[in-house]
Amino acid sequence: MKKISILFMLLISFIFVGCGSSSDSNHDYKLSSLEIIGGTLDKEFNPDRKKYTVYVDIQAETLSLNGSPLNPEYNVHGLFNNKNVYEFFGENGEGFNSVVEHTVYVDNNENEKKGMYLFEFRLKYEDYKIEVIKVKSGTTSEENGNLTVENDYYIGKYEVTQQLWYNVMKNNKNGVSAEPSQNVYDLSENYPVDSVTWYETLVFLNRLSILEGYNPVYEINGEFNPDKWGDIPKSRNIEWDEVVVNGNRNGYRLLTDIEWEYAARGGKDGLPTKSAGSDDIDEVAWYNGNSGNTTHPVGEKLPNELGIYDMCGNIWEITFDWYISVYRSDRGGGYNYSGSYCIFPGKGNKEPYATESCLGMRLARDVK
Repeated sequence: MKKISILFMLLISFIFVGCGSSSDSNHDYKLSSLEIIGGTLDKEFNPDRKKYTVYVDIQAETLSLNGSPLNPEYNVHGLFNNKNVYEFFGENGEGFNSVVEHTVYVDNNENEKKGMYLFEFRLKYEDYKIEVIKVKSGTTSEENGNLTVENDYYIGKYEVTQQLWYNVMKNNKNGVSAEPSQNVYDLSENYPVDSVTWYETLVFLNRLSILEGYNPVYEINGEFNPDKWGDIPKSRNIEWDEVVVNGNRNGYRLLTDIEWEYAARGGKDGLPTKSAGSDDIDEVAWYNGNSGNTTHPVGEKLPNELGIYDMCGNIWEITFDWYISVYRSDRGGGYNYSGSYCIFPGKGNKEPYATESCLGMRLARDVK
């Protein structure tokens, strides 16, 4: 699978309002330089330019701006000591999914403000492509499960990776680890996240929806923002168990049990095979007979007919549905389980607050 460079895009808008003559506006009241530490300008700095895009490495914890006035007789106010440091992964997560406005003045003194720049910072994903496959509604053949799905939906082409989980969950306010994986831990090699709970996936999916500009789907105690949900329950919790699913919203969610199997079987035109895309599980799945007792980077085995990878094996995938009102349903088998779980129907279950080293997830989203 092609490795994807993971970057955040920080949009910085410089809105200039001249307060003197046109000649002043065109010459004196400008920045002569702008230095970025912790990121890279999309184009070379130009004093006449009022809008910039800064690409910030996901591993960076701060972005520093150094600005100097074109006319040395003037001052730059608002850049503290001509250096403004924005911490977007601070302890409180400030700036991670919020908009920060900051005004900078270029002037003779603080009482005579000749030029004003408004810095608008908006963190959002860019160049990190969450690849999805559109699954069309319909009914699988009788030989292939006879399953019916009434609406189209998007499904993750790959299992959620450790890197994506880390990006979304760092500095969450629910006490969820951003680095939960008990298997090989490597953010650079696209290993699937593991050792997560059903409750934790709700937080992840709503946070991801907010970060990507979608309307979050899950609602607990009247709140869509998971920052207001409190700590993740360590045992059964009725408020979390009765989470409201808002079907009119376009954010990320878990697959239902039927959606998972419908997609794994290749959708309405899928061929009747023993596993997702093949009768030979070694072609499509990592299980205890070939995994070396560890997870593997996503996408190394063959996909099924829809182009979806690892629907069987590698990690069990959490779905939304209950299993006999006590457990949540998991599907597809895992690296440390028998190959029989990679053969349809491939069902498992777990308490919503519990996990194990082979339990992960795949995301979905409605087609709106």
